[in-house]
Amino acid sequence: MRWRLAALCGSICLMLMACAAQGPSPKARGPAWQPATVAVMPFSVVRPGPGQDVVRCPITGAYFRPGVVAPGAEAAMDALMGRLAPRMLAPRVLDPARTRLAYQRVLGKAVGWPTRAQLAALGRRLGAQAVIVGFIYRFRERVGPPLAASRPAAVTFDLTAIRCSDARVMWHRAFDAVQQPLSQNILGLGRYLRYGFKWLTARELAEAGLREVLASCPWAAKGEKQ
Repeated sequence: MRWRLAALCGSICLMLMACAAQGPSPKARGPAWQPATVAVMPFSVVRPGPGQDVVRCPITGAYFRPGVVAPGAEAAMDALMGRLAPRMLAPRVLDPARTRLAYQRVLGKAVGWPTRAQLAALGRRLGAQAVIVGFIYRFRERVGPPLAASRPAAVTFDLTAIRCSDARVMWHRAFDAVQQPLSQNILGLGRYLRYGFKWLTARELAEAGLREVLASCPWAAKGEKQ
Protein backbone atom coordinates (compact mmCIF):
# COMPACT_ATOMS: atom_id res chain seq x y z
CA MET A 1 0.00 0.00 0.00
CA ARG A 2 2.81 2.36 0.93
CA TRP A 3 4.68 1.74 -2.31
CA ARG A 4 1.52 2.51 -4.33
CA LEU A 5 1.04 5.80 -2.45
CA ALA A 6 4.70 6.71 -3.01
CA ALA A 7 4.40 5.92 -6.73
CA LEU A 8 1.25 8.05 -6.99
CA CYS A 9 2.95 10.97 -5.26
CA GLY A 10 5.96 10.62 -7.56
CA SER A 11 3.75 10.68 -10.66
CA ILE A 12 1.95 13.81 -9.45
CA CYS A 13 5.29 15.54 -8.80
CA LEU A 14 6.56 14.67 -12.28
CA MET A 15 3.38 16.05 -13.86
CA LEU A 16 3.69 19.30 -11.89
CA MET A 17 7.35 19.64 -12.88
CA ALA A 18 6.49 19.10 -16.54
CA CYS A 19 3.77 21.74 -16.40
CA ALA A 20 6.13 24.19 -14.73
CA ALA A 21 8.81 23.54 -17.34
CA GLN A 22 6.41 24.10 -20.21
CA GLY A 23 4.95 27.29 -18.78
CA PRO A 24 2.00 29.12 -20.32
CA SER A 25 1.59 29.06 -24.06
CA PRO A 26 3.04 32.20 -25.65
CA LYS A 27 0.45 34.66 -26.85
CA ALA A 28 0.25 35.04 -30.59
CA ARG A 29 1.35 38.48 -31.75
CA GLY A 30 -0.74 40.32 -34.23
CA PRO A 31 0.79 41.87 -37.34
CA ALA A 32 2.84 45.01 -36.76
CA TRP A 33 1.05 48.25 -37.59
CA GLN A 34 1.92 49.66 -40.99
CA PRO A 35 0.51 52.80 -42.56
CA ALA A 36 -0.98 52.85 -46.04
CA THR A 37 0.41 56.32 -46.78
CA VAL A 38 3.42 58.23 -45.46
CA ALA A 39 4.32 61.91 -45.70
CA VAL A 40 8.05 62.70 -45.69
CA MET A 41 8.75 66.05 -44.07
CA PRO A 42 11.66 68.22 -45.23
CA PHE A 43 14.99 67.93 -43.40
CA SER A 44 16.10 70.59 -40.93
CA VAL A 45 19.56 71.39 -39.56
CA VAL A 46 20.07 71.28 -35.80
CA ARG A 47 22.89 73.63 -34.80
CA PRO A 48 24.52 73.91 -31.37
CA GLY A 49 24.09 76.98 -29.22
CA PRO A 50 27.02 78.98 -27.82
CA GLY A 51 29.33 76.71 -25.84
CA GLN A 52 27.38 73.53 -26.69
CA ASP A 53 29.30 70.46 -27.84
CA VAL A 54 26.21 68.23 -28.09
CA VAL A 55 22.71 68.72 -29.48
CA ARG A 56 19.47 66.79 -29.12
CA CYS A 57 16.98 65.48 -31.64
CA PRO A 58 13.95 67.79 -31.38
CA ILE A 59 11.59 64.80 -31.52
CA THR A 60 13.20 61.94 -29.58
CA GLY A 61 15.70 63.80 -27.42
CA ALA A 62 18.60 61.61 -28.62
CA TYR A 63 22.03 63.21 -28.24
CA PHE A 64 24.40 63.93 -31.14
CA ARG A 65 27.77 65.58 -31.52
CA PRO A 66 27.28 68.31 -34.11
CA GLY A 67 29.69 69.24 -36.85
CA VAL A 68 30.07 71.37 -39.94
CA VAL A 69 26.98 71.53 -42.13
CA ALA A 70 27.82 72.50 -45.70
CA PRO A 71 25.51 74.88 -47.59
CA GLY A 72 22.80 73.04 -49.48
CA ALA A 73 22.71 70.09 -47.08
CA GLU A 74 18.95 70.31 -46.54
CA ALA A 75 18.20 70.46 -50.27
CA ALA A 76 20.54 67.53 -50.92
CA MET A 77 18.96 65.37 -48.22
CA ASP A 78 15.44 66.30 -49.36
CA ALA A 79 16.26 65.31 -52.92
CA LEU A 80 17.77 61.98 -51.82
CA MET A 81 14.86 61.19 -49.52
CA GLY A 82 12.36 62.14 -52.20
CA ARG A 83 14.00 59.67 -54.58
CA LEU A 84 14.72 56.79 -52.20
CA ALA A 85 11.71 56.74 -49.85
CA PRO A 86 9.10 55.91 -52.53
CA ARG A 87 11.33 53.09 -53.81
CA MET A 88 12.40 51.62 -50.47
CA LEU A 89 9.24 51.92 -48.34
CA ALA A 90 6.22 49.65 -48.75
CA PRO A 91 3.57 52.32 -47.98
CA ARG A 92 2.71 54.90 -50.60
CA VAL A 93 4.78 58.04 -50.12
CA LEU A 94 2.94 61.28 -50.78
CA ASP A 95 4.40 63.74 -53.25
CA PRO A 96 7.42 65.26 -51.43
CA ALA A 97 6.97 68.63 -53.17
CA ARG A 98 3.37 68.90 -51.94
CA THR A 99 4.40 67.85 -48.43
CA ARG A 100 7.24 70.37 -48.38
CA LEU A 101 4.94 73.19 -49.47
CA ALA A 102 2.37 72.30 -46.80
CA TYR A 103 5.12 72.13 -44.15
CA GLN A 104 6.42 75.57 -45.10
CA ARG A 105 2.93 77.08 -45.02
CA VAL A 106 1.83 75.52 -41.73
CA LEU A 107 5.02 75.07 -39.71
CA GLY A 108 7.70 77.00 -41.57
CA LYS A 109 7.20 80.25 -39.63
CA ALA A 110 6.58 78.66 -36.24
CA VAL A 111 8.88 79.59 -33.36
CA GLY A 112 10.99 76.62 -32.24
CA TRP A 113 10.90 73.07 -33.49
CA PRO A 114 7.59 71.45 -34.49
CA THR A 115 6.14 69.06 -31.94
CA ARG A 116 5.04 65.49 -32.57
CA ALA A 117 1.43 66.64 -32.27
CA GLN A 118 1.93 69.36 -34.89
CA LEU A 119 3.64 66.98 -37.31
CA ALA A 120 0.92 64.37 -36.81
CA ALA A 121 -1.78 66.98 -37.41
CA LEU A 122 -0.09 68.08 -40.62
CA GLY A 123 0.14 64.46 -41.71
CA ARG A 124 -3.60 63.98 -41.16
CA ARG A 125 -4.28 67.16 -43.10
CA LEU A 126 -2.31 65.72 -46.02
CA GLY A 127 -4.16 62.41 -45.81
CA ALA A 128 -1.20 60.42 -44.43
CA GLN A 129 -1.31 57.83 -41.67
CA ALA A 130 2.29 58.45 -40.67
CA VAL A 131 4.99 61.06 -41.16
CA ILE A 132 8.76 60.71 -41.31
CA VAL A 133 10.86 63.67 -40.22
CA GLY A 134 14.63 64.02 -40.47
CA PHE A 135 17.27 66.24 -38.89
CA ILE A 136 20.85 66.93 -39.98
CA TYR A 137 23.62 67.31 -37.41
CA ARG A 138 26.69 67.12 -39.65
CA PHE A 139 27.23 67.32 -43.41
CA ARG A 140 30.94 67.87 -43.97
CA GLU A 141 32.28 67.73 -47.50
CA ARG A 142 35.46 65.85 -48.33
CA VAL A 143 38.60 67.83 -49.05
CA GLY A 144 40.61 66.77 -52.08
CA PRO A 145 40.02 64.62 -55.16
CA PRO A 146 38.16 61.27 -55.15
CA LEU A 147 41.33 59.16 -55.07
CA ALA A 148 43.48 61.29 -52.78
CA ALA A 149 41.28 63.18 -50.34
CA SER A 150 43.06 64.87 -47.46
CA ARG A 151 39.90 64.82 -45.33
CA PRO A 152 36.95 62.43 -45.79
CA ALA A 153 33.28 63.36 -45.85
CA ALA A 154 31.28 63.06 -42.63
CA VAL A 155 27.50 62.88 -42.28
CA THR A 156 25.19 62.61 -39.27
CA PHE A 157 21.40 62.60 -39.48
CA ASP A 158 18.39 60.76 -38.10
CA LEU A 159 14.88 59.79 -39.17
CA THR A 160 11.82 59.47 -36.93
CA ALA A 161 8.46 57.96 -37.91
CA ILE A 162 5.35 59.31 -36.15
CA ARG A 163 1.86 57.82 -36.30
CA CYS A 164 -0.66 60.51 -37.17
CA SER A 165 -3.58 59.14 -35.17
CA ASP A 166 -1.90 59.57 -31.78
CA ALA A 167 1.47 61.28 -32.47
CA ARG A 168 3.32 58.21 -31.20
CA VAL A 169 6.93 57.63 -32.26
CA MET A 170 6.93 54.31 -34.12
CA TRP A 171 10.57 54.14 -35.20
CA HIS A 172 13.81 56.10 -34.92
CA ARG A 173 17.19 55.46 -36.51
CA ALA A 174 20.36 57.54 -36.84
CA PHE A 175 23.34 57.49 -39.19
CA ASP A 176 26.66 58.87 -37.99
CA ALA A 177 29.68 58.13 -40.17
CA VAL A 178 33.05 59.36 -41.36
CA GLN A 179 34.32 57.40 -44.33
CA GLN A 180 37.30 55.29 -43.34
CA PRO A 181 40.04 53.86 -45.60
CA LEU A 182 39.31 50.25 -46.60
CA SER A 183 42.60 49.26 -44.99
CA GLN A 184 41.15 50.36 -41.64
CA ASN A 185 37.55 49.22 -42.11
CA ILE A 186 37.20 46.30 -44.53
CA LEU A 187 33.79 45.51 -43.00
CA GLY A 188 32.46 48.79 -44.37
CA LEU A 189 33.15 47.75 -47.96
CA GLY A 190 29.53 46.77 -48.64
CA ARG A 191 28.23 50.19 -47.56
CA TYR A 192 30.19 52.07 -50.24
CA LEU A 193 30.78 49.46 -52.97
CA ARG A 194 28.14 50.87 -55.34
CA TYR A 195 30.10 54.14 -55.50
CA GLY A 196 33.43 52.56 -56.45
CA PHE A 197 36.78 52.55 -54.68
CA LYS A 198 37.10 56.25 -53.95
CA TRP A 199 36.56 58.88 -51.31
CA LEU A 200 32.88 59.79 -51.36
CA THR A 201 31.33 63.22 -51.43
CA ALA A 202 29.06 64.18 -48.54
CA ARG A 203 26.03 63.60 -50.79
CA GLU A 204 27.23 60.09 -51.72
CA LEU A 205 27.90 59.25 -48.08
CA ALA A 206 24.45 60.58 -47.17
CA GLU A 207 22.85 58.43 -49.87
CA ALA A 208 24.63 55.35 -48.52
CA GLY A 209 23.37 56.27 -45.05
CA LEU A 210 19.80 56.83 -46.19
CA ARG A 211 19.75 53.47 -47.94
CA GLU A 212 21.00 51.81 -44.76
CA VAL A 213 18.53 53.61 -42.50
CA LEU A 214 15.48 53.12 -44.74
CA ALA A 215 16.31 49.42 -45.13
CA SER A 216 16.08 49.10 -41.33
CA CYS A 217 12.61 50.68 -41.19
CA PRO A 218 9.84 48.22 -40.22
CA TRP A 219 7.90 49.53 -43.23
CA ALA A 220 10.70 48.82 -45.70
CA ALA A 221 9.71 47.11 -48.93
CA LYS A 222 11.10 43.64 -49.59
CA GLY A 223 12.93 44.97 -52.60
CA GLU A 224 13.43 48.36 -54.21
CA LYS A 225 10.50 49.44 -56.33
CA GLN A 226 11.17 50.46 -59.90
